Amino acid sequence: RETELLRLHAVSSSRDATKADALFELAKLYLAEGFGSEALGPLSLIQSDYPDFYASNKLALLTAAAYVMDNHLMEASLALSAPELNDLEEAILWREVVALYAPQQNTVQAIQQAAEQGVAVAGSDSAANIPLPALASNAAPTPLASPVPAVKPVFHFLKYNKSYIRFYPPRMRQRLAQLAGDAYLADGQEEKALATYDTLVRDNLLDPVRHDAEFALGRTAEKKGEFEQAYEIYDRIAAQKEDRRIAIRARHAAAILRYTKQKITADEATEILESTRIVWRGDIIEQEILRSLIGIYGDAKRYDDVLRSYKSILDGFPATPDALSISSEMSSLFERVFLDGLAEDMQPLKALSLFYEFRDLTPLGETGDKMIQRLADRLAAIDLLDRATQLLQNQIKFRSTGETRSQIGARLALLQLLDRKPQDALSTLEVTNYGGNSPILVAQRQQLTAEALTKLGKHEEGLAVIANDTSKTGALLKLDILWTLQDWPSVTNHAEDILNSRPNLTEPLSTSETEVLLKLALGYAFEGDYTQLRYLRDYYATMIPDSGYKQIFDYITNDTNPLDAEDFVLLAQQISRTESFLNTFKTKIAAGKLSEVIQ
Repeated sequence: RETELLRLHAVSSSRDATKADALFELAKLYLAEGFGSEALGPLSLIQSDYPDFYASNKLALLTAAAYVMDNHLMEASLALSAPELNDLEEAILWREVVALYAPQQNTVQAIQQAAEQGVAVAGSDSAANIPLPALASNAAPTPLASPVPAVKPVFHFLKYNKSYIRFYPPRMRQRLAQLAGDAYLADGQEEKALATYDTLVRDNLLDPVRHDAEFALGRTAEKKGEFEQAYEIYDRIAAQKEDRRIAIRARHAAAILRYTKQKITADEATEILESTRIVWRGDIIEQEILRSLIGIYGDAKRYDDVLRSYKSILDGFPATPDALSISSEMSSLFERVFLDGLAEDMQPLKALSLFYEFRDLTPLGETGDKMIQRLADRLAAIDLLDRATQLLQNQIKFRSTGETRSQIGARLALLQLLDRKPQDALSTLEVTNYGGNSPILVAQRQQLTAEALTKLGKHEEGLAVIANDTSKTGALLKLDILWTLQDWPSVTNHAEDILNSRPNLTEPLSTSETEVLLKLALGYAFEGDYTQLRYLRDYYATMIPDSGYKQIFDYITNDTNPLDAEDFVLLAQQISRTESFLNTFKTKIAAGKLSEVIQ
């Protein structure tokens, strides 16, 4: 404190000719004590008021060192981009430090940031002279052929220690040792990490970073397969209160080691890591925790949490060098979940919620359309018609055109009919009409239109729409409409045509064919045609599967006890609930094949 006061007094009392020297001495004092922010004050004054002094003494290197001490590595990177550093070997040391954590910028990015911060950038038209001085007084600059950094960032601490680092102030040496130790560990070079901390032991400087050195010992034990020793070291570091940063790293490492060795479950590991992340945010440690969570969530098939963890990285660290690869991974996983079947392991409503949460990842074109349709298939299969309807409505509104839009509109109209919303179905069919539809799609849309009109009480209009439809589905729909109109002669004639058109007249009846037979029998009963009823009983009795339908058929065709008016009404009401047309779709929809119903 006394030295600081003396330096401050020297600054205040010095004349203009010596003030730059006084500010320089004050900056060096602050850096020697590890006060990066404080050192930046006098350095910025020198740069603005005494630019020649700043340039001749290469003080931008001190500026970069101050930023590194404060963990402002991007700012340090900008300071280190001055052209005067091209022939200064010591600057390579600091570039290597910065490159460990600060992504390399292109010239345009650097110029933009420099303009915002008032720092000039090498190679730009506005570049000012920002010489960078040597921090070690006995180090002579050595010309370099090129300052291009290595493809993979490496900090050669042990290489530079003898020439430069061992002459730096203690707190700066300790900070650089931490950075180098972390880098060596990340590269799997535990022995070099330990050797880095050994350089501090020789000068009795290890104590402030002893927990970092212990962490390196834990990683070394882990690499050697001495897991119990690694657990002990990690747990001891995690329990100490002096250094929260290394405690968090130790807790993270212990959780991952225990999980990989099956000492804890995926749920236990993620609980530890999530609680650890809550108390430590905003730097590379949080990124490492998130990446570990991504792996464990993936193992546990918790794909929603995988996507959320990816998103946390992008939201919290938008400048991360692998932002593009993370975005690509998110898109790929989203596609695998909703297109390749991974969503089958999720509850349908959870899958729907996840889809809406990350719907920006839905790809354009056919692939995205298939994703949406498959999700709609699942929702419709469990009778969540309103949710499936909403998906298809959005697809029609924002994604589809032409025949595809018309096709999706038909599927939506079908769901609306099943949900007893015929007016909505009719409106959907009208707004999604397209002149270039295939003949099959035209017929299907006409059938849906007829069904909607019938539900609205417009039976004659419905019949008119499908008057020329000769398909089996169209025939069933016509029968439904005639039944609703209670046009018994037409019901019996139409039902006879349907049953006689079966490919094999001796095969057992299907469920839909049995329903047609019941309507035929009740039509003959209403007309009092007991001859035809006996014929139906003799011909079809053995073809009906054992079910409630068989009992109804036997009762209708019973010639010993004809139906009275009350029986007829009750049976007609029961049979009216069997809508042959819509029932042709329900089985496929329940099997998750809505998209196959309308071709």
